[in-house]
Amino acid sequence: SIKWLGLDFLAHYEGGKPKDYRIQVGAVAASPTSTLTTTETPEMITVDTGVIRFEVIRKRFTGIETAWLDLNADGKFTDNEKVIQAPKPLVGKDALSVVPAGHFLMDGRGIRYEASNDPSPEVRIEEKGPVRVTILARGWYTNNKVSEKAGRQLCQFVTRLTVHAGQPAIQINERTVITYDTRMNKLTDVAFAVPVTGADKWVLSMDGKSFDGTLPDANKYVWLHQERWDHARLMEGNNAAPKAEGKKSDGWLAVSAASATVTGFLRDVWQKFPKELEADRTGITFHFWPQHGRRVFKQEE
Repeated sequence: SIKWLGLDFLAHYEGGKPKDYRIQVGAVAASPTSTLTTTETPEMITVDTGVIRFEVIRKRFTGIETAWLDLNADGKFTDNEKVIQAPKPLVGKDALSVVPAGHFLMDGRGIRYEASNDPSPEVRIEEKGPVRVTILARGWYTNNKVSEKAGRQLCQFVTRLTVHAGQPAIQINERTVITYDTRMNKLTDVAFAVPVTGADKWVLSMDGKSFDGTLPDANKYVWLHQERWDHARLMEGNNAAPKAEGKKSDGWLAVSAASATVTGFLRDVWQKFPKELEADRTGITFHFWPQHGRRVFKQEE
């Protein structure tokens, strides 16, 4: 007899309520067809869910390198359906990218380390089936301008990108492994950037209330900082005063271009404070350790 059984399937809702599902013993059914496909080369992994297609570079891990959304549902992905595009690296092996893509962090010396500078990351398909595909990426945050003695590599990243058949979402599970003496250095920012093509509008919500607007000019941004479990502040551009304040971020932020909207969700954002969501004309950045952190607790707290 069966003692434990694990099932992996796509559940659906009807009229806003989850459908009921039951296990039935019977004749062996034919395997269902799947819209989920993968293609691997030594340089790249490409995944197609039937709704979105995205690429992950194996020798320079930038997170989501490129992604398309099938806007007209014709089963094809064209240039005008491209919604994510990582910037090309600067010329020269020691150059940092102009805009980070994927993982990056900043240490207490003000030095930026990027996962995309690791010369030999591990990037592979960890799980593949008709319902779900997971890509595993593992490596080091690296700055090639820093000497080995000063710490060319600082902390490790372990990332899983998971998609499901027929779905337009990419789930990102991220871990940063501290590998340095915390008495000698510290981190001032730990983030994951998603470069969105043509972003010009933003929208988010806090305490159930929506806020939106046009993205500021280049090199300025909008950010929502959950600095305490019961306090969040929405900032825009170079303004010193908050655009709005509230208790709890609702954990999502979206940017829109002419043809599509890309929305990012950060789970348990106020329960696991401090966290920060940022948007600018280059896309969305998730700050797992906020770059705008400040002292918010009194001594007696």
